[in-house]
Amino acid sequence: MRRYISLIVFLLCSIHIYAQSETEIEQKDAGFQYVKSYSDSLIEKRRMEAQYVLSYFDSIKVDKILYSPSWYSRVPGSYFFVILDTEDKDEYFIRKSGDTLTVMKTGLSYYQGKSQKHMQKLYEKAQPIFDPERYMHGTIKWVPSKPLGCRVKYHYFQYVTARNVIILEYNLFDVGDGCQLLNPDLFVYLFIRLSDEKTEYEDSLKEKEEKE
Repeated sequence: MRRYISLIVFLLCSIHIYAQSETEIEQKDAGFQYVKSYSDSLIEKRRMEAQYVLSYFDSIKVDKILYSPSWYSRVPGSYFFVILDTEDKDEYFIRKSGDTLTVMKTGLSYYQGKSQKHMQKLYEKAQPIFDPERYMHGTIKWVPSKPLGCRVKYHYFQYVTARNVIILEYNLFDVGDGCQLLNPDLFVYLFIRLSDEKTEYEDSLKEKEEKE
């Protein structure tokens, strides 16, 4: 049920409309239009958070994918979903609060029955996710010209090589353009996985507090 709720929210976010201010529009090489909006300090802050999170895995010399949306949370902190290019393609749900990291190894065993089959199919369709040639290289810090309005303020993504070279980094508002910059199956997979893990984490904390 939570997976379907997450998917509904995802779709609603991608079609909701808000008024766009008059700002300069630049045409990027990939053919997408973006509205210049973010300051260097904002993306620098997100990059520093990502580097801090990924430093937890410094001893594992493989490519890494990190995804972190900005959204309303019952439990303050930043949330991340990390996939490592290990043999088992290990996945981690991470909460950062100040300098404290809560790191939880996870996987598709989180789901059961049809939900597990659906997520497995989505994950397989997204392959190969660790192929640098599939991604638009560089740092993208533009808000797309397409309208959007929902609780998810922006989506931050990094593809980092085993040598800690950032292949792709973006910090965007638009869900739809996030799909185009990556691929729809990977973006939806990351969104649902992190959303479900975050909900489960917050519910467990609430249950623990009620017992105390």
